[in-house]
Amino acid sequence: MIWYILGFVLAVIVFGIFYTLLTPMGHGIGQNFKPLSDITFFTGIYFSIITISSLGYGDMHPMGFSKALICAEVLMGLAMIGVMIAKVTSRRLSYYVSRLFSFDAQKRLEDFATQFDTFRVNLDAIMPELTTAYQSTPRQTSPPAEDQKALIARFQKIISDLELKCIELRDYLSKEMAPGNYFLLAPVSEMVRVGNAIDETFFIFGQLLTNLSPQARTEILVRSYRQRISEAINAQKQVCDMVGQNATDEETRKVFQRIKDICEKVLASYFSVPEESQPDQILQGTDEPQQLSGVDNEHTE
Repeated sequence: MIWYILGFVLAVIVFGIFYTLLTPMGHGIGQNFKPLSDITFFTGIYFSIITISSLGYGDMHPMGFSKALICAEVLMGLAMIGVMIAKVTSRRLSYYVSRLFSFDAQKRLEDFATQFDTFRVNLDAIMPELTTAYQSTPRQTSPPAEDQKALIARFQKIISDLELKCIELRDYLSKEMAPGNYFLLAPVSEMVRVGNAIDETFFIFGQLLTNLSPQARTEILVRSYRQRISEAINAQKQVCDMVGQNATDEETRKVFQRIKDICEKVLASYFSVPEESQPDQILQGTDEPQQLSGVDNEHTE
């Protein structure tokens, strides 16, 4: 804006000088169809101002060559005034648009965080049920097959919803990051909140996979759900890559790097076996509950 204002003032002065110098020659400013006899620099500036602003009081008029100058000055003045008004308006409008975008991003991120918190709670609740559903002891027998199927259906529903939400988050961020200023407008606290919710969800998910018995792995991780789990993890890794490349604060990058590490450990530990393998070979481990190697130190209550 400062440069536009300086250019506007400079144009007024330059044209004013031209009008002042041309008037004695009969090609400058006139009054009653006669050149002004007492032309001064300030008169030239005055005429230039009322010309460039399109006021046109009518007390003076151009003569001779100044008619061409006045046409050029009027067009230049209209253009410069229009640009300056547009700059002021767009700056103010941009402020309100940024506020609206920031509010929308905060709401969307809060929704994602809440949904991942729900996944974490559901996975945490179903983990002991899945761990004990296929174990029988002298004091406890395995639940009926119908109950086992209902339990598997619950788990698979959670996995399906988790996969869809990971893909939705990836698509949302990839679309919003296209202009290149998403992380300048999105609240950092909400990004960290989403990251922590995802981090805890995938940590619980890794623990659940570790604690499943071979029979549970066989019945639960059939080919279709193995694919869903892989797609959910890969979509989340893509989210982590986008955040790592574009986030402007260290805390956000750190949280999503931790999520990526968990996802890579889960994929390397449980999904490295080719898809043609038998269902009971999909997961590796023992029947005894374990900790997910390399992750437990950062996820204590």
